[in-house]
Amino acid sequence: MTIVHFDFQSIIGQSSQGTVYVAASTTRGSFSAPGVVTTSQRMPLPLVDGKATSPNLDPGECVIELESEGVYHRWVINLPTDGEHSLADLEEMTAEYAPAIVTRVMLAEQAVHEARDRTEAAAAKIPEFEQAVKTTTDAATTVEGLTRRAEAAADGSEMSAEDSAAARTASESARDESRSARDVGTSARDEVLQLAAQVLSDRSAAEDAARSAEATAKREATEAVARLVDGAPEHLDTLAEIAATLADHEDAAGALTQVVAGKAPLQHDHEIGEIRSLPGVLEGKAAAVHTHSISQIESLQAKFDSIADELANRARGNFDFVVATEPPAPGTPLTQVTVITEVPAP
Repeated sequence: MTIVHFDFQSIIGQSSQGTVYVAASTTRGSFSAPGVVTTSQRMPLPLVDGKATSPNLDPGECVIELESEGVYHRWVINLPTDGEHSLADLEEMTAEYAPAIVTRVMLAEQAVHEARDRTEAAAAKIPEFEQAVKTTTDAATTVEGLTRRAEAAADGSEMSAEDSAAARTASESARDESRSARDVGTSARDEVLQLAAQVLSDRSAAEDAARSAEATAKREATEAVARLVDGAPEHLDTLAEIAATLADHEDAAGALTQVVAGKAPLQHDHEIGEIRSLPGVLEGKAAAVHTHSISQIESLQAKFDSIADELANRARGNFDFVVATEPPAPGTPLTQVTVITEVPAP
């Protein structure tokens, strides 16, 4: 049976509140209890300070669901046969990570897309800027007309108080619209320039990452080919020559004959004189079959003498041989053998 520990926190480290649901991915036979059927019923586990611990769970594929303060997530995990594990470890065991170079390319591409979106958003503000400019132009035209009327009225003392107030109001409105248009235009221009620079930077980063990935792939391929060539049999050079020649000549048969001509079979014989430096190495060496005297072999005579002494001792056994002219005296050990070389006259 398997136990799973859960620990959930927000990105700022605040413990999550809610419920974890655990269930088999499908109704199936139990892995740990023969004859038992495990159902796909969802079992709730309330979170306390973001933590929860499951009871013993049947191994195999299971579904884990989190419902916490508007957050919902679902995992499909293969539970090990036994032991205690954290959800983070189980998730990492089943995750597939892209190579570092591919990840950098993906991040650079994502940054380019985000910069493009920001550029489009800034460009969307340009109509507002154009509208503000149009409003300013209209207001300026109105002010100009009212000014001419005011000048004419001043000359003839015919300008009414209403026209004067209207001119003042239109002038203030034009000033405000002009200031607003200037601010909007400046902001839009700065943001467009900033985002354009960001797009160029992100594109350069993406191109650099792509070039790095290509260079790495070429280097690894070259190293792999080098290792293959280093570990290949000796006739690989001939095969490489054949392949190169066939690629450069249209007449395949003629090119093949040209390359193979003069090549020795893989299995062939050589005279001693055909092998470089071999005669010099063999010079002064004795023939495979030759004779030696005993004195030419170090320690051989001493070895033979030792063997002779050993055989003599074995032949004599436990007896001591004594050479004498008279029979042995009474009390002589039975292991002593007396050899009488002369028999006295009667």
